[in-house]
Parts: sequence; structure tokens; C-alpha cells
Amino acid sequence: MISTASFNRIAVILLMIVTLSGYANAELIDRGGGLIYDTLFDVTWLQDANHVSTTGYDTSLYGSNYWGQLTWQDAQDWATSLSYYDSVRNVTWNDWRLPKMLPINSLTYDLAWNYDGTSDRGFNILSPNSELSHLYYVTLGNLGAISTEGVQPQPGWGLQKTGPFQNIKTSYWSGSEFVASEDIGYFSMSNGEQLTENITLYAAYKYAWAVRDGDVAAVPEPSTIFMLLPGLLYVFSRRKV
Repeated sequence: MISTASFNRIAVILLMIVTLSGYANAELIDRGGGLIYDTLFDVTWLQDANHVSTTGYDTSLYGSNYWGQLTWQDAQDWATSLSYYDSVRNVTWNDWRLPKMLPINSLTYDLAWNYDGTSDRGFNILSPNSELSHLYYVTLGNLGAISTEGVQPQPGWGLQKTGPFQNIKTSYWSGSEFVASEDIGYFSMSNGEQLTENITLYAAYKYAWAVRDGDVAAVPEPSTIFMLLPGLLYVFSRRKV
């Protein structure tokens, strides 16, 4: 018979395995190696939201005064050329991009500014077509500076919840061109506002956050945990308390 103490040890070990493999969160799963899997979008985010600066890429382009901010074209080039070494799986991932910001009605962009999330500019955009806005509001559970009723500022607004991510900055470029390669969508992680920038008028600098489609796969997988269970039961059944 397995003693109560042995069962407790097994429970603790299983809890540690589940926690370390990232299964404590139903939407964002820490896959290790600086990679966060988003189950809602089936995409993998870099855990370091300012990897551009962490690796010194911005300094190599402009010098030392930009702290991770790039022009939109440089941000595009950085994401598409990024080679990220996954130390957990011993794999280098090369298929990165900037986050999508597609029309919320899936047809055409509505560039009217609203605070109730009914257009492609403004606050409280909950549509999964905007990966950054959806991450901010729905997945992480933050509030915009203006409520859907127009209350400004609403209590508790701002980036209060960051989840498993690190180094989240202010405004991030999307990879979406709103109007003929002139108006580029970007999102403010500081107050929850989605806007556009006309990059033909002047050189604008914002942060870049890389994401890739699909999952890098958990270590260990849930099936592996259950495969380990019989062995754990056997080991503890042989131990004397």
C-alpha cells in the first residue's frame, strides 16, 4: 500500500511538473526558452517584449539613444530576419513576424476613432483580428484609459497585468498596412489605444514585438506527465515512510 506521505510527495511532484511546463494558465503557456504560447491565437510570442534592445539590434542600427524603438520598416526587417535559438528544444526559429492588426469586420478598415471598440482606431477593441489589442484586453485582462461608456479615465486603467511577459514597453508596431502602405497600425500597451501612423509624413519610431504562428510544443507534454505517473507510483510504493 502507498502511504499518505507518499501520495503527498507524488502530488507535489506532479504539481511541480505541471507548473514548470506552463499548464497553470489556460491561455498563455510558458514553453520555456523565452517562448510563450498563446492558445487563443495558436501563436508563440517572445517572452521578452523588448528583445530588440536586449540583443542590441537597435544600437547596431541607430546608436544608443532609441532603447528598442525602430522605424516600421526596420521593425519589419528585424522580425522577418530574426533567428531565435530555443535552448529548451535546441531549435532555431526563423519564421517570425510583427503582430497582425486586421479589420475588425474582416473586410475593410474603419478608421473612425471610437472608445467602444466598434472601429479600428480607438479603445476597447476586443476583436481577435487585432492580436495586440486582444492580448492587452482579453488575454491579459487590462483596462483602457477610456471605458466603453466613455468614462475617462476609468478606474484601474493601464497595463496592470503583464502575465508571463517581460519588458513590455509603450507603443508597438503591427505588421499591418492600413491604407496603401502609408497608415501603419500600432498599439499602445500603456493605455490600450489602437491608432495609425502615416509613415510618409515623418520618421516614426516605436517598439517591435515578434510573434510566430503555431506552437513550439510543451516540455513535457501532458501525455508525458501521465506516462510518468505509473513510474512515480511504483517508486513511492517501494519506499518506506
